[in-house]
Amino acid sequence: MMNNNMTMTERNNNLSNRFIACMAVILVLTVVFFESAQQFFYINIYQLSENATFTGIFLSQTRKWLIWVIFAIPLWYYIKKLADEECFTAKHVYQTVLLILGLLFLVIFSMSVVEILWAKVEFTVASLWSEYFTFYTFQKTPIYSFGYTFLALIFYFYHKNNQLTVQVLKLNQLNQNDLSHFYKNKPSQDQNSSVLKIKVGNNYKIISIDDIDWIEADDYCVNIHCRDQGAVYSMRTSLKALENILPPSFLRVHRSAIVNMEGVKEYKTKGSGLIKMKTGDEIAVAQSKLKTLNDFYTNEGSFFHH
Repeated sequence: MMNNNMTMTERNNNLSNRFIACMAVILVLTVVFFESAQQFFYINIYQLSENATFTGIFLSQTRKWLIWVIFAIPLWYYIKKLADEECFTAKHVYQTVLLILGLLFLVIFSMSVVEILWAKVEFTVASLWSEYFTFYTFQKTPIYSFGYTFLALIFYFYHKNNQLTVQVLKLNQLNQNDLSHFYKNKPSQDQNSSVLKIKVGNNYKIISIDDIDWIEADDYCVNIHCRDQGAVYSMRTSLKALENILPPSFLRVHRSAIVNMEGVKEYKTKGSGLIKMKTGDEIAVAQSKLKTLNDFYTNEGSFFHH
């Protein structure tokens, strides 16, 4: 069954690859045609040239966009690598912006060189800079940068969709055998505890929710701190989503932290609230959560141990 599912997934991926390639070609040709028609219209209405033809303008625009497409290949591989990351952070945004700016420079520079060679005029640094590079920078930067940004988003969601397709198949394999293996050496009283399945590299690790010490937000992911040798696992989800599945012993003490109150050693509510865990970790408590923290220990007085 698994092999049949994977074969079907590969077939679907091949189909989606062809569909995306066809749509990309159609989109680029549409843009090239529109730009050519627009340029031809302006040339005629303002009588900028007597020798300009639509075919010549179309071929010129095609050359320029072909260079743009060629330099989109590194963006594809970068986004594919980025999609493999556990979390998407602000650092990745900055890196993507820098890559797009670098690609824009290379595209405009290459375009300028090609057009000089195509026109068979004297090649000088001055003419390259003043007559071609500067002109194309103002003319092409807006639409080319928008195009690369749009492609980056499409590439990212495409790769993520493929990953999710594979992950769904893998998640379907979380069967009774997985749980039996996890509970094999557990005491009988621990075998009713809930578990989380966390992706670690290319594998999945099952951890008991009772082993979680605290959870902190980290951009679009969360870092799960476990008591077991201070292990920390990254999971692509939100604190709000986890709040809905965690037992009452887990308390949201900050917009960026959820604490398993069973692991608390001591806490203070005067001034800036602070929780100290038995593992030595210290977690700040938001002012708005101090009452919730006090109420928890008021209602669960016998639950707290110093």
